[in-house]
Amino acid sequence: GVHYKVSYKDNKNAGTATLTITGINQYSGTKKTTFKITPQRLGRVEVGKVADQTYTGKAKKPKVKLTSGSVTLKEGTDYKLVYVGNKKPGKADIVIKGKGNYTGTKTVSFNIIIPKLKAVKVKKYTDNSITFSWKKNDLVNGYEIYNSKNRRVAHVRKNSTTSATVSKLKANKTATFRVRSYVISGGKRYFSSFVKIKASTGPKATTITSIASPKSKQATIKWKKVKGATTYQVYRSTSKKGKYKKLTATKKTSYTDKKATGGKTYYYKIRVGKKSSLGTFYSSYSPVRSIKAKN
Repeated sequence: GVHYKVSYKDNKNAGTATLTITGINQYSGTKKTTFKITPQRLGRVEVGKVADQTYTGKAKKPKVKLTSGSVTLKEGTDYKLVYVGNKKPGKADIVIKGKGNYTGTKTVSFNIIIPKLKAVKVKKYTDNSITFSWKKNDLVNGYEIYNSKNRRVAHVRKNSTTSATVSKLKANKTATFRVRSYVISGGKRYFSSFVKIKASTGPKATTITSIASPKSKQATIKWKKVKGATTYQVYRSTSKKGKYKKLTATKKTSYTDKKATGGKTYYYKIRVGKKSSLGTFYSSYSPVRSIKAKN
């Protein structure tokens, strides 16, 4: 500042830079010298975490964020990316290769995960089984259902089959099940995360123990009590295989139909209902019994 001043050229990027010293005041003339700016090694660069990618059967090429202090590196200028194993499920790698002001390589990994099943629901139920269904996924090879004890209770080996039945269950029971899909790649299975679903079996069916017409234009039906039942629905028809109409819902185990026509035969059946936190679940119908109403 008193005897000389210094200026620089090409001193921003990696390569050869020039330093020029120029005399001032009682000093005159210039002197030049060069020095090397070496590229920064990628090992000192911070690489942001790469998010999980969803398996689609196609190559996944997520971007990465590289920073050196407050400087964000630019792809194509400071580095290039090479992807390894990025089409199949499981672990994939991104090889980062430095260029320009950066040198060396750095590898980061990311996961390619199987997508969760969609539209998982209860398709139907009985007193000892529950059938689950879901939306088809063309990319997967199969599906599994697990019970609350982490035991596999159903295994579907075709992606075109979108339902499965869990059997040998107890009546009137609510439980949590978990459903997932899997892809077979390179002889190994890759699983999606589970979808949880609460489901319940229905109550056991009842049987009509007696049916009579003790009075004119009436029919009295009695049936067997079912443990845990919260309601009994009584249905009537004028033919065994005809259309049945619900007459009543009752907590009792008997009912008198007072709207019968004398001399006419009626057919009756009972359905058991059990209310739970998931709603009301019903049994199958009891065997049909018939009676001719008194005139």
